[in-house]
Amino acid sequence: MARDKKTGCSICLDEETHKAAWYRKTKDRVILERAERLSSEELRSMAKKARSVAVCFSPRTIYADLGEFSCVTNEATLAHIRSTIDKTGLFNADYAVAFTKIHEIDKVRAKFSYLAVPAGDIDRIAVLDENQTFLDIYCPIEAALASTVAGKTPEMTLTIFEDHRYVRIIGSKQSVIYSLITINKYESFDLPAETASGIREMISLLRNSYNESAQHIYTIGLEELSLEDLEEKDIHAEIFSLGKSDGGMHPDSELMGTICTRGYDFTPRSFKLTKQRAAYARYSTGISAIMILLSFLLFGFGTHNSQTARLYENKLQEAQRSYLQNLSALEKDYTELCKELDFTNINGIISMYEQFEAEPKLYTILGSITQKVPGDISLTRIEITRPGGDTVAASPGLPGESTPRHSTLSDSLHVEIAGVIGAAYPQSKRTFSSFMSQIQETYTVSNATFQQSEKSAAFSMECETRP
Repeated sequence: MARDKKTGCSICLDEETHKAAWYRKTKDRVILERAERLSSEELRSMAKKARSVAVCFSPRTIYADLGEFSCVTNEATLAHIRSTIDKTGLFNADYAVAFTKIHEIDKVRAKFSYLAVPAGDIDRIAVLDENQTFLDIYCPIEAALASTVAGKTPEMTLTIFEDHRYVRIIGSKQSVIYSLITINKYESFDLPAETASGIREMISLLRNSYNESAQHIYTIGLEELSLEDLEEKDIHAEIFSLGKSDGGMHPDSELMGTICTRGYDFTPRSFKLTKQRAAYARYSTGISAIMILLSFLLFGFGTHNSQTARLYENKLQEAQRSYLQNLSALEKDYTELCKELDFTNINGIISMYEQFEAEPKLYTILGSITQKVPGDISLTRIEITRPGGDTVAASPGLPGESTPRHSTLSDSLHVEIAGVIGAAYPQSKRTFSSFMSQIQETYTVSNATFQQSEKSAAFSMECETRP
C-alpha cells in the first residue's frame, strides 16, 4: 500500500556509519537531498525528527526464489514459505521471511516472490529507537535496487551493485526479485571472473526456470570492478542512470529505491506497534478536536437557550403578576356588585327573560322560509312585523338595518312574503301551491295573492308565527 507521507528520511544501514538523506514528495516525483554519512547516535536523532522513515540494510546472506503458495491469509502464506525453506536446509539458525505477490492463480493459491535473511541481519534496526521512530518499511538493499531499476524499465533486468564488502547480482522485473547472487569481495580470488560467472549463471537460470531473458544489464556503484573488466568477460553492461540529466551513475540509488519499495518488508513487530499507536493517537487527537468543537457549539446553543428560557420566564412572571392584579380587581368588583345588587325584582327579571326566550327569532324565521323555497321561486321581500310594534324587513342579498326590540306584548309575529316564479302557467300555479303548503306546515297563512304574466308570476302571502 502506497505511503502518503510527503516528507521523511531514507536510510541505508551499514556497520559503522550509515548513509541517510531527507526526501520530499511532489505530484510526479521524489526529490532526494544529498546523502550524508552519520553515526548511530546521529542517525537515531535524525529518525526521531522524521515523519516517515524508510530503511534498507545490507544482508550478509540472502535467499530469493519464486513459488506457488496459499494466499488465504498472510499467516498461511508465511507458514507455507517457511515450510519450503526448511526443506532446503539453507538456514541452520533463525531467519526472517518477507514476500510479495506476483499474481493470483485461484482463490486459495497465488504466485509469490520471497526473500529470506538471517535474524541477526534484521537486528541491525536496533540502532533506531523503536518507541519514537515511525518506520514505514525495512527492506534488503536488493529490494530497494530492484525498485529503483523498475522506475526506469519494466523489463527483466540484471543489476550489478558493488559496495565496500559485496558485489550483488540482482535479477528483477517490475520490482519483483527472481534471483540473487552475493559475492563477498574479501573471499574472492578473481572478482571480475566470479562476477561474470555469476551473471551467466543467473541468465541461464532465468531462461531455463522462468523463461525470461535479461534485456538490460546495469551497474551501480562500481569500485573495484569496471565496465572494461566485464567487457573482457564478454558481459555487455551499462551504467545505471535515472534520467538524461543525471550525467551518469546516480550515487544514492539504494536510498531512492527504499522510498519507493512496496514489498519485502522486514519491519519488526515493535516498530509496527509504534506506528499503530501513532495512528491511533492521530485519530484520537482528531476525535478530541471534533469533540471540543462540538462542546463549543453545544455551549453556544446552551447559552442561547438559557437566555431564551430566562426571557420566557420573565414574561411568565409578568403575565402572572398581571393575572393576579386582574383577579384582585375582579374580586373587588364582584364584592362591590354583591353589596349593591337588588334582588327585590328578581322574579320580574326572570319572567322577562323567559318571555324573551319564547319569542320567535328573526334568523329562525328567515331560515325556515328560505329552506322551503323551490328553484323556480325568487323571493323579493320578507317583512316581519310585531303586532303593535315596528317592522323588521329582510331582503335576500341585501341585509336590512334593524333595531333590536325586547317586548313582551306578543309571542307571535306577522310575516309577509313576496316573490317571483320564473315559470309559465299552469306550472307557476303548481309551484306556488306547493310552496304555500310547505309554509303552512310551519306558519299560519292568513292571506295569499297570485298574479300571472306571460312568462312568470308574482305572488305574496301573509302569515303568523305560531306561539
